[in-house]
Amino acid sequence: MDMMGRDSQIKIKSTYEVKNIKNAKGRVEVHIDEDSEVEYAGWIEVSAASLYYGGKGTGGGSWVIDATRGLVLSHRVHFDINKPVVIKAGHKEPIANIVAEVKIDMERKLEKLEKE
Repeated sequence: MDMMGRDSQIKIKSTYEVKNIKNAKGRVEVHIDEDSEVEYAGWIEVSAASLYYGGKGTGGGSWVIDATRGLVLSHRVHFDINKPVVIKAGHKEPIANIVAEVKIDMERKLEKLEKE
């Protein structure tokens, strides 16, 4: 998304480690841990102000994969972006003396699989 000449984006670089492989409910489940570095930039609306913020941070997550059927059963991830740069819409320079943090949480879970 481009707003006032600034793009919103997220770049994630992750490493994965297989923690556990088990048989469950007639399928092979693979449990994977994820460690990530994240670079984030985006717009946020706060009351009457539109702010653009960006920075780098770290995070991690976990995956549960049904290896038998090739499906992601669940995925949870959390990112912390400490001390992001914050710029008010219409301005070029960051807001001085502002303390900010960004926390991003995502969760996905396969609830139902429909046959085609």
